[in-house]
Amino acid sequence: MFDFSNLDLSNAHIQEPLKPGRYVATINKLGTGKNLIIVFKAPEGTTSTTIVVANANKQAVEIGLDKLYTLLVYAGHPTPKHPGSVNSLIGLTVGITV
Repeated sequence: MFDFSNLDLSNAHIQEPLKPGRYVATINKLGTGKNLIIVFKAPEGTTSTTIVVANANKQAVEIGLDKLYTLLVYAGHPTPKHPGSVNSLIGLTVGITV
């Protein structure tokens, strides 16, 4: 069981955050599980977002899947209704607002 009080961030690094604004960014890293963690990289820095793809809360999943589908459409994914491998998101470029 996870215990936050035992968390060790000794090897963690500070990400260069994006300042508020609009950017063209590329998906360059993903974390998967019940939540899809997407890291966007722009020349000015990085930011990330989390999208719920599986959860007991059906509304959370519906919102998450709508967000993912919207991202896939605007990023020009070739098959946004059936994206296949999560790795198919790597390299997609999209406009983001921070």
